[in-house]
Amino acid sequence: MPDKTVLIADDEPYITYMLASRLTERGLKVLTACDGVQALELARTSAPRVIVSDFQMPRMSGLELARTLRGSPETAEIPIIMLTARGHRLTPTELRETNIQHLMFKPFSARELTALLDEYMEAGNGADGPRTRREAA
Repeated sequence: MPDKTVLIADDEPYITYMLASRLTERGLKVLTACDGVQALELARTSAPRVIVSDFQMPRMSGLELARTLRGSPETAEIPIIMLTARGHRLTPTELRETNIQHLMFKPFSARELTALLDEYMEAGNGADGPRTRREAA
C-alpha cells in the first residue's frame, strides 16, 4: 500500500489542527510543522506524498521551503499545495522554481482541499498526480 502521508506546514495552530483532524479521519497519516524550517526537516526525513504549506511562515516562508525542496533530488518531486492570502501571488518564474502544483487562497474550502488531497492519494506523486491547476495571476 502506498504511503499516504501529508505534511501540513502552517504557523496558525487552528489551521493545522483542523486539517490534521479532517485528514486523519480520512485515514491519512498527517505530520504538522509550525514553520518552514521544521517542515523542511520533516519533508526530508519522512518523504510525504504531498505537502500543504502556508505562504507566510516564520523562519522560512512557504516559497523558500518549496525552492529548497525542489533543489534536492530526494524531495524535488513532492507536490506542494500553497495556501496564501489573496494579496500574495506567485509569478510563473516562482512556480517554475518549485513544485507548487496548486494555489489556494485563504480563507479556503477545507472540502475542496480534502478532495484535492484525495486525488493525490489515489494518483501518486509528481507527474502521476492530479491535473495541475497552477494559478499565478
